[in-house]
Amino acid sequence: MPHFSSPSRLALALSTLLIAMTAATASAQTAAQVGALAVANVGKGAGYCSTVNSSHNSLGGSSFASSCSGNGGHGEYWCADFALWVWQHAGGGGISVGGLTAAAGSFYVYGSSHGTLHTSSSYVPQVGDAIVFNYAGGGRADHVGIVGAVHADGSIQTINGDFGGASGSEAHFAQTSRVESVTVSASQRHVGATPSWIGMRISAYVTPHGLVAHTPYAAEYVAQTFPLASATFHLTAGSQARGYIEMRNTGTVTWTPGHTFLGTTEPRDHASAIHGTDWVNDHRAATIDHAVAPGATGRFNFSVRAPATAGTYVQYFNLVQEGVAWFGSPADNQLEIRVTSVAAPPPPPHDAGVIAHDAGHDAGHDAGHDAGGTVIALGDAGAMHADAGYDAGADAGVGDGSVAHYDASARGVQMSSGCSASPGGGARGTLALVMAAMGLVLARRRR
Repeated sequence: MPHFSSPSRLALALSTLLIAMTAATASAQTAAQVGALAVANVGKGAGYCSTVNSSHNSLGGSSFASSCSGNGGHGEYWCADFALWVWQHAGGGGISVGGLTAAAGSFYVYGSSHGTLHTSSSYVPQVGDAIVFNYAGGGRADHVGIVGAVHADGSIQTINGDFGGASGSEAHFAQTSRVESVTVSASQRHVGATPSWIGMRISAYVTPHGLVAHTPYAAEYVAQTFPLASATFHLTAGSQARGYIEMRNTGTVTWTPGHTFLGTTEPRDHASAIHGTDWVNDHRAATIDHAVAPGATGRFNFSVRAPATAGTYVQYFNLVQEGVAWFGSPADNQLEIRVTSVAAPPPPPHDAGVIAHDAGHDAGHDAGHDAGGTVIALGDAGAMHADAGYDAGADAGVGDGSVAHYDASARGVQMSSGCSASPGGGARGTLALVMAAMGLVLARRRR
C-alpha cells in the first residue's frame, strides 16, 4: 500500500491555564516530546536499507522498528513502523504500544481498545496524536501519521513516515521514501475531511495511552506589576495606571502577537469598566508582547482606568487564542485586577488662601474707598457745623484762628480715614472753599 504524507492536526483544545498543576504540566511535556521526536526525524529514510538517506535516526538506531526487514528481510511500507517507534521512544517509554503493528489500521483498533479513538468532526487534535486515513475496518487503513505541532493560525503539522517513495515494489517504495512534514490548514484538519495534498479521508485521531492530559494552550502565572487583588489599588476617577501580567507558556503551541490575547472574563468577552485607552478593544486588554515558545515567558502590557463614578471595580482575565480556544483551567476568575475609583480631591489650601486674600483685599479696598468718601463727607459736615457755631457765636469773639482750627480738625479726620484717602485730595479743596466763604461772612459782619 502506498503511503503519503498525512494531514496535519489543528490543536485547538480547551487548554488549561495552569497555576501550579504539575501533573498536567508533565503530561503536556510528554505530548510535546512525542511531537519533537517525530519532527527530529524529518528527512530521514527507512534506515540502513534506504537509498535516499541511510543515516541513523535521531536516537542512533539503524531503522524504524521493522522498516527495513518486515517484508521478508526487505523494506516494508513503514508509515506505521515510524508512528509506533515515535510513541514507543518518546516520553521516556511511558506510552503503551501494546497491540500496535506495521499495519496502519492497528492504530484505529488501538484507540478503540484504549478509549482514545476520536471520530467526531468536532474533535480538537492534540500534539502526539496519530492520524488514521481511509480506515476500511478489520484493522485495515491506507496511512497513519503523527501530529508534530499545532500553529497559532489553527493549522497543524503532520509528520509522515514512508512518504514520497518511487512506484514499484513494496521494497523499492520503502527504500526511496522518507519522513516528511506536511502542514494541513485549519479548514482541512477535522475528521471526515479529505486534505488536498493526500486525497485520503481522515478517519480518526488516536491519542496515545498514557498521556492523561493534553494542553496545547496552557499557561502558568509568573508575575504582575498591578497590585494584587488583596491589596488596595486606588485610582483617581478618570486616571490610568499602566502595568503588565507575565505568563509562562506550559502548552505545546507557540504564542504569537495578534493571535494570543488577554481577554475579559466573568463573563467572557464583556466590555470592561476599567479598560484603558491602549486596549485592543473593550474586551481584549492586550496581545502577547513577542513570540513565546513552550517553556518561555511573555508579558501582556496594558493600562487600567478608574471610571468616573466612585466605587470598586473587579475585572477578571484569561488567555485566549483568538478564533481557536480559551485557556480553560483554572476557572476564569483567577487572574484578577481590582480598582477602587476615588473622587478628585478639592483644590489645595494654597489656592483657597489666595482666593480669600484676593477677596479680602478687594473688600477692604472697596470699603476703604467708601470709608474715605464717608470721611470726606464727615469733614464737610464738620466744616458746616463749625460755620453754624461761628454764626451762633460770632459776637462772642471767635476769630480767624477758628478757621485754622476747623481746617486742622477736618484734615485730622481725613487723614485717619484709611489707606485709600489721599491727604491732599479734593476734600481739602472743598474745606478751603468753605473756609473762604466763612471769611467773607466775617468780613461782612464786621462791616
